[in-house]
Amino acid sequence: MAPHDTNPQKEVRRHAGPLIGISAVLLFVLVGLVWWLSSVFSGPDPNEPSSTADPAAVAAPRNGRSILRRA
Repeated sequence: MAPHDTNPQKEVRRHAGPLIGISAVLLFVLVGLVWWLSSVFSGPDPNEPSSTADPAAVAAPRNGRSILRRA
């Protein structure tokens, strides 16, 4: 069997749109991956409040009752 008669210039024109779209998606994913990895490995933000409470900063009620319970 002989190969078909192909025209490389015509093939490039026919596939230009899908190739540009695939390249754009791959670039978007690559930028997102770099952004995500940089945020994961950069450590905690010093300006962001901590999710753990400092035991010295949390004051216990003076009367010994729970704050949520009504007297």
